[in-house]
Amino acid sequence: MSTEATLDFVNQQMIYWQSETVFREVLGVGAFYRAVYGVDSVSGKHISDGQRLLDGALVLTQYGAPVLGLAKFAARFAPSKVVSSAERQINAVDKLKLEKWSYPPNEAKYLKYKAVYDNPKYYNQTTGDINWPPNNGFSGTPKDTIIKEGSLLDRYGEPRGEFFSPKDVPYEMRALALHSDEANYYVYRVREDFQVKGGTAAPWFDRPGGGTQYIKYHSNGKPYTMNELVKEGFIKSVSIRE
Repeated sequence: MSTEATLDFVNQQMIYWQSETVFREVLGVGAFYRAVYGVDSVSGKHISDGQRLLDGALVLTQYGAPVLGLAKFAARFAPSKVVSSAERQINAVDKLKLEKWSYPPNEAKYLKYKAVYDNPKYYNQTTGDINWPPNNGFSGTPKDTIIKEGSLLDRYGEPRGEFFSPKDVPYEMRALALHSDEANYYVYRVREDFQVKGGTAAPWFDRPGGGTQYIKYHSNGKPYTMNELVKEGFIKSVSIRE
């Protein structure tokens, strides 16, 4: 056999064994052999007990999990999940910042809405005080509006608050502050026609707004609370969802 033919044969054999090795690893055969015999099937070298244990776990995950009903378990506790869980931990700098806030969110909520809480447009980064939207949260100039008797109104938040909406305006379209996510939900029925200022909620807190919101003012310019509207007979409470 010529030298050129010999080199070509050797090259083909190398390609074959490389392909064979990859094929074995994909199917888990290589891992199975190493786990059982403690020897690498390609190099013939003995492997460590730690490597044998790792290969055994790999084979069990690849073939045993579906059979034993452990697929969901394996997927849940895969290394990638462990890493992402670690990434969801609050860091020391953020924890120190929140300790100085008057009303800090819990850790899970802070991490979920971190971009909002970290934005000085929405929250004072030193005290945690809310920076409310300009123009009382209206997009444009609110207009005088008559709310008719029998209409249903609602509000996320306690009756000492002032803003309300027609019932069933989608939550995200109200552009409420994040603490409102856990607020009690109140529904009211209008007892007699009354005039309010009404308009469209402006986007804020990274929420789209666009829903209708109302507020009513006293003659001195001070807003009515929901309690005051009830007391003066404009509305009555229908239901509360805590």
